[in-house]
Amino acid sequence: MAEIATVQEEGCQPGPPPVPAVYIPSEYSYVRRGDNFIPIFPQIVVGEGGTDNDWCPLGFILYDGWYVVKWDDHGAGGEFGYFDEQGRWIPHNGDRTTHYRTAYWDESKGRYVPIGAKVVRISVTVDDYAFYADDQRQSSSDWGLDGYFNPSCHLKRQGKRDGASCNL
Repeated sequence: MAEIATVQEEGCQPGPPPVPAVYIPSEYSYVRRGDNFIPIFPQIVVGEGGTDNDWCPLGFILYDGWYVVKWDDHGAGGEFGYFDEQGRWIPHNGDRTTHYRTAYWDESKGRYVPIGAKVVRISVTVDDYAFYADDQRQSSSDWGLDGYFNPSCHLKRQGKRDGASCNL
């Protein structure tokens, strides 16, 4: 991913940096079989209106804006991405990411394999565009969303597996 060029306007100082959080709709906080794509959204939880205000000479307060650098599932093994205009899944970890897939591509099997049942912490790292003053990148590790993901592909009925598909 290409880095965004940053400069600092002379005399401008960074204000409080944006602090990100992850938003996942409440119906996905406990994920069951069949919920393979989890919608995820970054939120900014510090600053007026979720802004990145910088202080500049003569008392001006200017806004830099922010963007997503990367998402992290802290080793859970899922995949980040988005759906293109034709509805195809595109693996992507960055500013266009809109979903977390509770599966990963297994090259040796040539298919997606569900992650095991576990609690998954999803966090996001953001940075400012630094038109006026450059803030440090900020991660939501402490604000990450924990969800219990149980994307098992098999159901037990009357003591035997029925081999139901996960539709991955």
